[in-house]
Amino acid sequence: MSDINKKVTMCVLALYIISAIAFECTENTARISTIGIYLVFAVGVLQFASTKQFFFNSHCASLILLCLYIFILSFYNHNAMSETIAYYCLTCTVLCVFGYNLLFNFEKEKVIPIFLLVFILGTIILDIRVIQSYGGISEILEFSGNGIYERRVGGDIINENTLGLYNANSFFCCLVMFNKRKGHKFYWLYLAVSVLFVAMLLLTASKKAFTFLIAGMILFSILFLRNGKSKNKMAIFVFAILAMAMIVYLIYNVPAFHSVRLRFNELFMTISPENNFVSETDQTRLFMMRDGISAFTDSPIIGNGTAYSYTIFHGSYSHNNFVELLMNYGLIGFIIYYIPYVFLFTRLYKLIRQKDMYALYFFIFVLMQVVLGVGWVNYYERVIQLYTIFAAAYVENTNLKNNCMQHGSIYIKP
Repeated sequence: MSDINKKVTMCVLALYIISAIAFECTENTARISTIGIYLVFAVGVLQFASTKQFFFNSHCASLILLCLYIFILSFYNHNAMSETIAYYCLTCTVLCVFGYNLLFNFEKEKVIPIFLLVFILGTIILDIRVIQSYGGISEILEFSGNGIYERRVGGDIINENTLGLYNANSFFCCLVMFNKRKGHKFYWLYLAVSVLFVAMLLLTASKKAFTFLIAGMILFSILFLRNGKSKNKMAIFVFAILAMAMIVYLIYNVPAFHSVRLRFNELFMTISPENNFVSETDQTRLFMMRDGISAFTDSPIIGNGTAYSYTIFHGSYSHNNFVELLMNYGLIGFIIYYIPYVFLFTRLYKLIRQKDMYALYFFIFVLMQVVLGVGWVNYYERVIQLYTIFAAAYVENTNLKNNCMQHGSIYIKP
């Protein structure tokens, strides 16, 4: 594969990621993302035609098998959403396989920073669109701080939880780039932009994103202090403590963040053993989990069919990735999807012990996606799955042709 073809492939994939984050969320701009993903497909086919080689690993195989299984079960329980979910899974799978192959045509230490920056750029554009929709920064702060009830930011453009999660992940991208690019001309820009991401995350009042941020920072500090370079340990520890203290201070003292304060208190009361309080939203989701598990017991092996949740929840889904997989696709689909994560976490942790900052980022990112699956269905979220496949590609040797058996990958050359 020529250098020009590789660069074109990388640029097309990067543009798709930016468009998916920044523009897919609104109806009048979603076509930009649609064009982007089909450009990725076209370039991927041309790449295969020119090189006559393709790479797969256990994670790619898992996505392909699950996609085939979803298509089969879409006929078993056909409803209005079956074809839509099958289409999402198909495009997600093709995108991830092409993305996985792209990384093996580059040196991973060079391409990973590019895609961290791509995620940051996509989130900045999305945040700008959200701010513009309210008329500016002062207006968005006035909206958020006006009143005693929840006023979550971003709902007119994108789901507030998705907006918050994008900003949470971009914060960690900045944190990694900040540590990897010391002395670089953009060194302080990463720190400045991270402030924007934290502020926007808090304005969304997303409990998922807030959990991602706080739990991720604690995990980052622990793993870095344990495995990082000794001269940086104290600086990171102090930074993490000060950052979390500043976030708590802002939540309880700045009126614009009163919504996240209400939802944070709500979350604390829900998980506290001393309280019997459960919010109306959480109560609804608990009922959906209960009904979803009950549906799983009706057909525990093969599942009830694609998008079965939309049947029993009258046009909605279970809001839980574990329950959604179990009730729709049974133990077969659940195992196909989650088994590769065991190997991925093991390999990432081995790299973390070697003081690999990118592995540390991917470990936090993938772990948070799995953990937050208790309140979010993400098995066909394209951007999330694509960055998970980047993690799977990163832990393997770029010289896959000579090491495919050693690293659990399959090299296919027609």
